[in-house]
Amino acid sequence: MTRHHTPLILIALAAIGCNNPALAKTPQTDADAPRRIADAILAAQIEANGVPGMAAAVTRDGTLIWVGTAGYRDLERKLPVDPDTSFRLASVSKLLTATAAIMLHDRKQLDLDAPVQRYLPGVRLSWPAEITPRQLAAHMSGIPHYQDVDAARGKVRFGSVNEAVAIFANRPLLFAPGTRYQYSSYGYTLLSAAIEGAADMPFLSFVSRAMIQDLPLR
Repeated sequence: MTRHHTPLILIALAAIGCNNPALAKTPQTDADAPRRIADAILAAQIEANGVPGMAAAVTRDGTLIWVGTAGYRDLERKLPVDPDTSFRLASVSKLLTATAAIMLHDRKQLDLDAPVQRYLPGVRLSWPAEITPRQLAAHMSGIPHYQDVDAARGKVRFGSVNEAVAIFANRPLLFAPGTRYQYSSYGYTLLSAAIEGAADMPFLSFVSRAMIQDLPLR
């Protein structure tokens, strides 16, 4: 959840805030009203998304102008989320993966329309249909998303990308590659394996060297 000092976003915040009777009574001259509205919206997301805690921040021209926190980082000890709480990237990592694929494509190391098997010398896929990196990135590969059998996978730290690929490499495709759209985290797992093969180095090493090291990230 973000808040910029632009008419469009302020109108959106005001509109959401007016749905809350308490917020609707906030005087327009109150300079802190947008901040309170943003804080209330963030707090409402805790219940709406069923998560323990959340945090958000907004910068403008490189300057931090709003930080919001809500909920807990530790439910058992009732420790609240604070501005320094770390969260898992989760599916935001798909943006990094797609960017890595494009970088390799620009370097002529990854053909987006070649069979992905070309970049997987250590993995043998069971699907008769050829799947391409482009289809993986666009969620059009036919590879299923998480299924009931994967309920406990979130607690597992795999030793390698290929080890993770082995979890779903023998599952039936949902449809012929390229014919439909179906969101799939496993598709992106396979794309990261192709990136490893094309870059000839571990996925995280390539992301770190090619993308992260020049960014002001801690």
